[in-house]
Amino acid sequence: MGEAQGPVPHFVDFTELETHKENILPQREGRSVSALSHLYQLSADERQHYLDTRHAEFRAELERLDDKEDPLGIFYRYVQWTIEFYPEGPNFDSNLKPLLETVTDLYKDEEAYSDDPRYLRCWLLYARFTSDPQDLFKFLASKDIGQNLAAFYEEYAAYLEGKQKYDNAREVLELGIYRRAEPLVRLKRKFDAFQVRMMKRTSERASDDEADLPASSRAVLGHKESATSRVSRPLNAFNGVNGNTTRPYGTSTSSSNARITVFADENNADGASAVPSGDAEGWTSLGTDAVRRKENVRDANKWRGETQKHIAKAPRPPAFQVYRDE
Repeated sequence: MGEAQGPVPHFVDFTELETHKENILPQREGRSVSALSHLYQLSADERQHYLDTRHAEFRAELERLDDKEDPLGIFYRYVQWTIEFYPEGPNFDSNLKPLLETVTDLYKDEEAYSDDPRYLRCWLLYARFTSDPQDLFKFLASKDIGQNLAAFYEEYAAYLEGKQKYDNAREVLELGIYRRAEPLVRLKRKFDAFQVRMMKRTSERASDDEADLPASSRAVLGHKESATSRVSRPLNAFNGVNGNTTRPYGTSTSSSNARITVFADENNADGASAVPSGDAEGWTSLGTDAVRRKENVRDANKWRGETQKHIAKAPRPPAFQVYRDE
């Protein structure tokens, strides 16, 4: 069976795609214009018939996995096809989330796939549909899945940065570079971009703090000659009051191994690491997202036969008496 593509039209009608663009879920990797054109040129009945047929063909292949040298390849093509031909996003008919749960759980103990970019890609796609992606990333680290691939550290750091856990995001990117995850050049480029964002964020915060301080309180930001002076001595947000310089994170220092922090991360006040220590004994399976959600929800109880405790209210104080001058 070839690639999971439908018949590709010779002519792509961009006008037709324009009318459907509001219903197309954007993808970071982009979408196939030819696949979208083919899909939207079909009538509703033709489209449903095509989708049902392709689902059946893929499921037939999955039933013969034992005969395949690369069973992951079938799952991966099925996932890619589903993303392309359900441009509105995953729904019940697409079966994408259950498909990702199946393939990720099936090969979690297969060492041959632990550093396979396709397998990690399935996990990262699944992370977008889970209620707590950080648990998923920690599970991957504990199972040594994708730990030599840059995509793991890039996606994990992006999630942490989105949660404003900047120290943890930096820790993850540094760990990936230390492990020389591939492609290393791309990972270093991501790290450089992260440093620029953090320096910009620190600079903006310093500017806001400076604007809020009275002139007599500006010693930390820069000593002023007088209250009316517009010029400060060359102290700034990255320099100490007494000339003890602290460089912004990412700039050169006398020691290449120095670890410099730009700011205190209020969202990581406890200093907890984003990467597990390696002690993952007993964590054999991540489970489905539905099961993990249920673990955090209190079971509903029957109301019949239950009694509601009456809470006596304290007596109200007497109303305030208005004085009348007779």
